Amino acid sequence: MIPIVCGVSITNCKSKTISSSFAFILNMDLIKHLEALKLFVQEDPSTRESNVDECLDVIIQTVTSNSKESSSRAFVEKLLYEGLAELVIDLLKPPTKLSSTQTTKLIELIAEVAKCEHARKSLSDPTVVSTLLELLSSKDNQVVLQSCRALGNICFDNDLARGIVKDHKGVEKLVHLLKSLLEMKEMPHNLRATASGCLLNMTETCDETQEQALKAGITDVLLQYLSRYHSDEDLASHCLLVLNCLADYDTGREILVEKTSLSYLLEILDKNLTSEVLETLLELFGNLLENDNVKLQLAELGFCQQLLALMKKCQDGVYNEESHNILKTLCDLIVLILTGDDSMEKLYGGRMSEVYKQTMNWICSDDENLQIGGALAAGNFARKDEHCIQMVKDHVPKDLIELLKKHCGKDGDIRLQHAVLSALKNLAIPMENKAVLVELGIVDHLLKMAEVETYPVVFKLLGTLRMLVDKQENVANRLGVDSTFIQQLVKWGYTEDHPGVKGEAVRLLAWLVKHSRSTVVMQLIIKEGGVPQFVNMIQSEHQIMQNEALLALIIMADTVLGEITKDFQKSGLSSVVNIQLQQDGLSSETLQNMLTLIASVAATETLKLEFQELGMKSELSRLSESTDKEVCERAKVCLNLLHSTP
Repeated sequence: MIPIVCGVSITNCKSKTISSSFAFILNMDLIKHLEALKLFVQEDPSTRESNVDECLDVIIQTVTSNSKESSSRAFVEKLLYEGLAELVIDLLKPPTKLSSTQTTKLIELIAEVAKCEHARKSLSDPTVVSTLLELLSSKDNQVVLQSCRALGNICFDNDLARGIVKDHKGVEKLVHLLKSLLEMKEMPHNLRATASGCLLNMTETCDETQEQALKAGITDVLLQYLSRYHSDEDLASHCLLVLNCLADYDTGREILVEKTSLSYLLEILDKNLTSEVLETLLELFGNLLENDNVKLQLAELGFCQQLLALMKKCQDGVYNEESHNILKTLCDLIVLILTGDDSMEKLYGGRMSEVYKQTMNWICSDDENLQIGGALAAGNFARKDEHCIQMVKDHVPKDLIELLKKHCGKDGDIRLQHAVLSALKNLAIPMENKAVLVELGIVDHLLKMAEVETYPVVFKLLGTLRMLVDKQENVANRLGVDSTFIQQLVKWGYTEDHPGVKGEAVRLLAWLVKHSRSTVVMQLIIKEGGVPQFVNMIQSEHQIMQNEALLALIIMADTVLGEITKDFQKSGLSSVVNIQLQQDGLSSETLQNMLTLIASVAATETLKLEFQELGMKSELSRLSESTDKEVCERAKVCLNLLHSTP
């Protein structure tokens, strides 16, 4: 018998060509047997019971003998056209005139034709579904097997049938069957797998049937199945897929993330599983790890250590595409756990943990997925300054830089570039680390990355450079006098394709001004068109960016005012400042910086005149009465400057 098909469409095979004459004869034969069954329903005395068996056998054989789906589907559609669905309903209506053997054959026929989508809809009838559900409690295991197949195939991707199942409490009946099968010793070899596949098709993407399954205690049942029958690939896969569906439902997730359930799943992870079952189990863990509390629980239960052991088995065994994919998934799960703050701290373990040591070794691996995983792990461990400082002592940045050297420029691996730059950015945040990273030659390698055209990578690159510039005058000067880099930076500052890159580019320009205080750097930024970007950033919705732009403009106005005045005029600085002064919710720091900028640029008659023409005096007068002492004093200074005459 053909086992139930679960979780996959079975209607996409290539066509099988048959002669039209043969198809005609076969169709006529099918119609003859259908008519005979209809006469049996009508209690026609000419129809003997043996004829019923023969009719069912012929129809089943016809449907199943066509290996190509298009041919089988054509026959099924012909049967439906000739009234098969109505006939099935009539045959199942109580009191049924069918013998136990005939009932089994009829259900087998239902299971076969329900592989066709049109048939699934036609058979989504309360009489059919309720009868099949009642037959789940039959003492005849063949009837039970075929009922599971029929129900599973009818419910596949069919919410109408699932609704009927729900209305008749069908999931409860199926869960009861699954519980009883746990203790049963003699049965068809594939009954458990078929019943679990039926459950999958009943519950997949259907909250109502999932709720029924949970109330019936399905999670405990499935975990027991996995513990006992993990070597049965179909059965284990079905159980895990159902659990994965339940994990998408709030109540199901709550049960599965309990410590008892997680411990059960971890025990199963230690079993000798097939590749398919292992991948499905890992997918379930990935689903559950969306919650930070689960990440911590699994970290405490030794999940990552189990994953590392599995990785070693993959690496020691035959290396093929299958093992490669599993290795990548194992690596991804460890990285995912490290995204939780508490779980990361637990797994760091004062840099002495196996997880920390192993993941840092990945960076020097020959496997690209491990290299990326190691870089991502490093970035996650480097979310605390004390970790960053220790990681520099452990030479982690050196390994990352060596890896980056092999993937510099636009031809490098994008995923690896992004991962390495993410880690280096975090490592560059503590003040103690900056000089060490610079000594490792990081700046030159990062400058080569300016050729990269992938915006997410550029975003990380700019962030890393900005961290290295912080209070590092030598680095700011090194970058600020590189005309090619400044040109590229200004270009990125005008892009509309990635707001993050645009913002980071202008912020880095501002930091170069702030930390270099170099006339040469400022002149190059003016020459390459960076000033309008500072003026535009004054209008940012983020006050930290507003203040960075204001500070850069103040420094430039105090240092190269004569060279920057025209840019101030062209970019509409006076108008932008006037509008911003009138905005509500500005912090004291922002107001002070804005007033300081006004005082600095008002030294030029042209800009002073623009301020006067915009009526800025009235706004300054209002601010001069502020209860904020610093704002009040600076506003008065600006008023005096605007009142003064040359």
